[in-house]
Amino acid sequence: MIKIYKNLFSLLDDKQKKAIIILQIFNIILSIIEVVSLALVALFISSINDIEKITNNQFFLKLVDFLNLNSILYSSNLITLLGVVTFLSYLITTIVSLLININSNKTGQQIAHSFTFSLYNYFISKNWKFFSKMNISEINRNLFSDLSVVNNYLVIPSVNLLSKIFTSLAILLTVIFINPFIAIVGSIFFIFFYGITIFLIKKITKKNAKFLSETRYQQFKLINNTFFGFKEVIFFNLKKSYKDLFNHNSVSLVKPEATMVSLQSIPRIVIEFLTYSFIIFLILFFIVLEKNNSTIILGSIAIYAFAGLKLLPAFQQIYITILRVKSATHAYNVVINKLKKSRKKTVKSIIFDKLELPFENIRLKNISFGYGSKNYLKNINLDIKKNQIIGFAGYTASGKTTLVDLISGLIYPRSGTFLIDKKKLDQKDIIKWRNNFSIVPQNPHILNESLIENITFSKILKAKVDHNRLEESLKISRLEKFIAKLPNGIHTTINERGLNISGGEKQRIVIARAIYFNKNIIVFDEATNSLDTKTELEIIDMLKNISNKKTVIMIAHRINTLKICDKIFLLDKGKIIKQGSYTYLNKNSNYFKKLNK
Repeated sequence: MIKIYKNLFSLLDDKQKKAIIILQIFNIILSIIEVVSLALVALFISSINDIEKITNNQFFLKLVDFLNLNSILYSSNLITLLGVVTFLSYLITTIVSLLININSNKTGQQIAHSFTFSLYNYFISKNWKFFSKMNISEINRNLFSDLSVVNNYLVIPSVNLLSKIFTSLAILLTVIFINPFIAIVGSIFFIFFYGITIFLIKKITKKNAKFLSETRYQQFKLINNTFFGFKEVIFFNLKKSYKDLFNHNSVSLVKPEATMVSLQSIPRIVIEFLTYSFIIFLILFFIVLEKNNSTIILGSIAIYAFAGLKLLPAFQQIYITILRVKSATHAYNVVINKLKKSRKKTVKSIIFDKLELPFENIRLKNISFGYGSKNYLKNINLDIKKNQIIGFAGYTASGKTTLVDLISGLIYPRSGTFLIDKKKLDQKDIIKWRNNFSIVPQNPHILNESLIENITFSKILKAKVDHNRLEESLKISRLEKFIAKLPNGIHTTINERGLNISGGEKQRIVIARAIYFNKNIIVFDEATNSLDTKTELEIIDMLKNISNKKTVIMIAHRINTLKICDKIFLLDKGKIIKQGSYTYLNKNSNYFKKLNK
């Protein structure tokens, strides 16, 4: 536990550390106020039976003299005054406790937010290579399951933990001062009971926590698989199988979750019974011991009863926090290294550089790229001039998309030289270079937003819509007739993943988006595959018209689409095996002819 808290504290910034330290100072002040209130209760109850016991008490006399309140000793309303002071002390204690509690929760939530944002920032700061290998369900699990457990079971409860520890220690020290024997016996009883409970349930807690984390991860995967491939679910009759699997996972969560909740509440029920039994036997003990001295009995019982009322919830809260820490250990182990990396200055913020790197010529010399020991691109050499239309052709897995990803700066070569106008492209310039590109992917990304937002991203970017650019992009992408039929025109909401529009319409929206952003280079990654022949030809015709202003890079499944290209690069097994115009390749390459069949 100490190591966990040490790691978490090291993740806090200076402001958060300062807030935690200030909170603990106020917790110490609160514990002192609690002790004073407890003493006043004993004093007040003792005074009811025998006021002289109070007025003759040396400590009380010295306190009155120190405060210059000697006149109250002769007041007929001394008991009333003590009652009012006791009430006010508890009122102050309650108000201070409430304020500290609100502040603690606020601080805990702020820390939890900063951890969540840091982890999100860690993921979004990663490059394309990272995401090409990363499971999205794993990211969802880390952000919405594991980190949620860490925040709710570790961070937020732990901020309040020291408050309960300080209060418990202060009250115990007060009771020890009054009656060491009873205080020590009571303390040993509480600590032994909760300690033995924690020891006995440690293995169960650890096992349940791991099972809950893994099962929730399976649920995330199952939900993704169900609804992101719903057409396949329907056609392959997977609905019942997915439903049964989801039900099985959900039912399997019931017992461990119920166990975790029960383990938190059962000790409190048992300890309440034992505490009340202890107080009853304590009363009997005092009656036998003091016999006729009811003042001592009342005072002692009052202070132990009030101490018990304060200690019971404090011990219970400490126990629950320890149990939650144990429960959160598996989730903590899953995300802690990512959290540590996310808090480093190197990924503290994403660099937003809107500048573009100007170019006239792109040259790759002996470029290779791969993951691990496998190379996906080998000894690539090519030249691309500004405002050319460039095509890439080849069978599936020939390296077309990987090469275009490299040209656009999504990935960086393993070896070789990437030249922009005879100058080597460095990692520090990669963002500026990437700002030259718009992409029309094979599988378009559609937002659950209006059509205009899907094209312009104006809400996300908090930017005004450039209506001239928007009009031009709609014209080039042939969306005008489609928009005219929509109930709310360009403000009509499109369902997530574009399920209420056709594949061709979806593709044209993404083409409009690429044109709207007015970048120097537009990449079409098999982007016209979902279009009918007529619309595809219209788009190609429009591309001819903009090619004098834009560099167009096309990856095409239908080779006929590449007829407009100034140059086509033919790829096979990660190598460029031939290059030239459509006419030249169709005449001189059997490989190209096979692709064109």
